[in-house]
Amino acid sequence: QFADLSQSDEARIRELIRSGMPTEAIKALKHATGCPLRWAKIWVVHEGRARPQYLGPPCPQDPQATPVDCAVRVATTNVLTAFAAGPAGQTHPSRSNLAQLGIHAGYTDRR
Repeated sequence: QFADLSQSDEARIRELIRSGMPTEAIKALKHATGCPLRWAKIWVVHEGRARPQYLGPPCPQDPQATPVDCAVRVATTNVLTAFAAGPAGQTHPSRSNLAQLGIHAGYTDRR
């Protein structure tokens, strides 16, 4: 969500989306907020939702599926969605947390 997006601008942009004018909606959002083109595209494509509209449960009704299966499917979908949106490193930059996990040079024994 954009903190600096006024209610009137948001209503106008949503109307452009509903009218089948996504390019105009993207331009209007960029103008109203000063956001990068990529963010405006994502916002317009997903109609202002924090997450993409999802058609159905994250895990099909599968008697063999466990909660872990469902969690892995959701995590995989989230990763693929982030990469499909563009350079994931810009939105989700890599940050080393190996030291916090106790992983260091020589951590594994490679015999």
